[in-house]
This record gives sequence, C-alpha cells and structure tokens, in this order.
Amino acid sequence: MHPMLTLWDGRRVPRIGTGCWPIGGTDYGETFDFYSLAGLRLADEMGCKVFDTAMAYGWGRSERLLGQAFGEREDIVVVTKFGYPQDRLSSGTARRIPSLRDGSTRYATC
Repeated sequence: MHPMLTLWDGRRVPRIGTGCWPIGGTDYGETFDFYSLAGLRLADEMGCKVFDTAMAYGWGRSERLLGQAFGEREDIVVVTKFGYPQDRLSSGTARRIPSLRDGSTRYATC
C-alpha cells in the first residue's frame, strides 16, 4: 500500500501520481490515444489516483483523455493548471474557463 495523503476536502489518495504531459502529444512526438488510454488505466490498476495535467498539454488533449479514461470517478484526482503564455484556451484567467467558472468538471470529462 502506498503512503496516503489527505486532500483539502477530506478525501485520501495515494501519494503516487502520474504526469500526463506526454499523452498531450505536442512535445514528445506522435502519440496514439489507444496507448495513452491503456497507460492511464494501467497506472490506475497499479494504484495511481492523482493525475497531473494542464490545458497546454496538447491544447486540452491530455485532459480529454483523462476524462475518457475515468469519467466522473470520485477516487480519481486531476490536478490541472492554466495561464501559460502559449495556453490559447485560457489566456491566464479563470473567468475564461467555463469549467472553473461554474465548478464543473466538464472540460476534463467526455
């Protein structure tokens, strides 16, 4: 069993996490969704419940794949970031991202 971490909302998750930059497919060469989804599911099976991503990772592709793999599962924690100069989706402000404005997880779900 992995050491656990208590989140701000009281949920407990393993301290182990997975970075999702490569599945965005922008800086690591061509990627294939089939293999990316298989890797995410394998990480889950191995006990990973925390996934780090950002809107800049493939212009949202990484977050969409996380949504496709896990949907609205309560045991999965997606850590995301926005506001990079190259991040044309957010332009650095929370009010421009609908899922942050209304508190939903719509952007990261399919």
